[in-house]
Amino acid sequence: MKATGMVKVDRSQHGASVHAQLTEEATANTKAARSVIVYPEGTRSRDGRLMPFKRGAFAIAIAGELPILPVTISGSYAAWPPGGIVRGGPIVARVHDPVETTGLAKSDVAALTDHVREIIARDLADLNSRL
Repeated sequence: MKATGMVKVDRSQHGASVHAQLTEEATANTKAARSVIVYPEGTRSRDGRLMPFKRGAFAIAIAGELPILPVTISGSYAAWPPGGIVRGGPIVARVHDPVETTGLAKSDVAALTDHVREIIARDLADLNSRL
């Protein structure tokens, strides 16, 4: 995992030092032309519904002036429920236009988080209806 540039999140740690470490590693990945994939809900949904987004990834994106590429995914819960066996089945994904963060400030984190979640939530209903 380290060879691929995966940024490890130590869930037992909290605070500014963890944020600084994650920001540094995410920025290093982008400078090395590697993407950073973040699951902003923090964990898998227990009922298949979209959960609130955590703000950390959006704070990192703003701090590093990294663009965000929202992706809506539908069908993965039914194909592989948390704690269950892989059942398989159709999964569809839609890649949205990038959301730029250049020029945003720390005070914009909440609005950015809400904006990206709305992009995904709006599209999720459409994708769910196609399965």
